[in-house]
Amino acid sequence: MSLGALSILLLAIAGGLAVDQLRGGDLDRLRAAPMKAVPLAVAALVLQVLLGLHGLRVEGALPMIGSVLLVASLLLGLVVVWANRRLLGMLLIGLGLLANLLVVGVNGGMPVPKATLERAGISATSSDLHELGPKYVLERPGTRLGVLGARLAVPPGRTMVSVGDVTQYAGLVLLVQGLMLAGTRRRLQASPDRKLAGLGREAPAPRNGNAAARINDQPNAETRLQGSAGSKAMLLRVAWLAILLGLLLQLALLLATAGFGTFAGLRPLAAETARSVGWSVLVCTGVAVGRVAAKGRPPLMGIAGLLAAPLALTVANTIQKGIAAALNIPQAAGTAPLWVLVLKAAEYGCLAAALGWIARRAWAGAPAYAAAGLLAGIVFGGAALTVVAQSALTPPSPATLMVKGVNELAFPVGCVLVIFAAEVLGKRVSTRRTQQPPSLTFAKTA
Repeated sequence: MSLGALSILLLAIAGGLAVDQLRGGDLDRLRAAPMKAVPLAVAALVLQVLLGLHGLRVEGALPMIGSVLLVASLLLGLVVVWANRRLLGMLLIGLGLLANLLVVGVNGGMPVPKATLERAGISATSSDLHELGPKYVLERPGTRLGVLGARLAVPPGRTMVSVGDVTQYAGLVLLVQGLMLAGTRRRLQASPDRKLAGLGREAPAPRNGNAAARINDQPNAETRLQGSAGSKAMLLRVAWLAILLGLLLQLALLLATAGFGTFAGLRPLAAETARSVGWSVLVCTGVAVGRVAAKGRPPLMGIAGLLAAPLALTVANTIQKGIAAALNIPQAAGTAPLWVLVLKAAEYGCLAAALGWIARRAWAGAPAYAAAGLLAGIVFGGAALTVVAQSALTPPSPATLMVKGVNELAFPVGCVLVIFAAEVLGKRVSTRRTQQPPSLTFAKTA
């Protein structure tokens, strides 16, 4: 699974969440959803991502290892589908996996026509073929079940999808709806005597016939609605604070470059600012989404950071490249190298998992969050600076290393403090709401 395919996957999940929001749903239902075999699903996804990494080719003594791993990931996916076969959308996901398994099994990989490659912006006669990874093989006259191959090009993501992939994306949108509904049913079964808003179930009426005050059970439903609204409000706070973080860091870098006399001009500054803000918003919000959905569980938060960082970096570079092209700037950031994506994924995966672990400790606070961000910046930022310094054709100037080092160290600290500040503001708002007196209703005299 390439970054383009991963982006489509995340868009399908976002589409399912958006449809549920239009139906009046909330993110809290996902926490109660009865999803089974989650570790196997994560393992299958990790295998797909590894097999789709740009530049990763399996050569030499084990030429079939890529095909074996691909088949293993599809089989793991089918096991997950069988374990959750009663959920809405799993039938479509299973059909898509079976279609991909058939065509991969008879061809040793996912066949892709040269015409599809050209439509996706990949040349079939150049080194760009290395972008395919070990998952894909070129379609030839002897290819079997070619109609099930990757025949649909997605130029923005430089990727290709098959009929089975499209079927899986459609099933994924339905699965999100199924998880929402399943979570609602479990909550209803857990609290059958509560009066839920819009469902018409009320608590038992008083047995005596005298007029008596009865505390309405509606606050229970209101508490759930407030929890959902609190999650959405937290994500909005993280997004706004991340915008501020990106602008502040860009201002600091501008002052640093001006001090060294390396200011490039206003147009490159505009493109770089858009990249900085986009990266800040996407990666901080991605970690925050994982925190909300995972209820602070470190492993799941780590997975959220692992996926959010490379996707955010790719989107941010694309934004910068587009703005640079619009402003006629000759030099602009393109696709990030593989080692940068892997390093960022590892950095923010570890950082998100560390935040989940710190949040469960009694001593959790701003200093602990900042220390985690600083440690991540020192370890991974130092590694990035070392690779840049050693791989450059000409040694980078001290000003360049200084500016990049400040960014690598300061941003992780700022990102974790953004999440911490958003949580603190949310707790203060929640405390003010709980201090309001509850509403009372009175039953009529029997």
